[in-house]
Amino acid sequence: MHLAQALTLYSYAQTIHIMFCALSAFSNDTLPVEWWMPDDLKKLMEAAKKVATTKADAEEQRRSFAYGNAKIENEFVTRELVDRQAEKLKK
Repeated sequence: MHLAQALTLYSYAQTIHIMFCALSAFSNDTLPVEWWMPDDLKKLMEAAKKVATTKADAEEQRRSFAYGNAKIENEFVTRELVDRQAEKLKK
C-alpha cells in the first residue's frame, strides 16, 4: 500500500469513527463505540496506524492541509501559493 493510499484510508477511517461516536451520543447505548464499530473499520484503523511517514510525507500532508483550509476561506489560494509560502518559512 502506498503512503497516499494509507493516509486516505486512515482519514476515511477516522471520519467514519467520528460519525459512529456522534451517533452513539444520541443513542441509549452505554457500550463504548469500539464495541459496536464494524470489524472492517477496526482492521482499517489498525493497519493505518502502522504506516510510517517520512519528513517529506509529513511536509506534503501539512501543505495539503494548509491549502485545503485556506481554499475554503479564499478561492484565490492555489497550491503554488502555499508551496511558495512554505518554502519562505523554511528559510
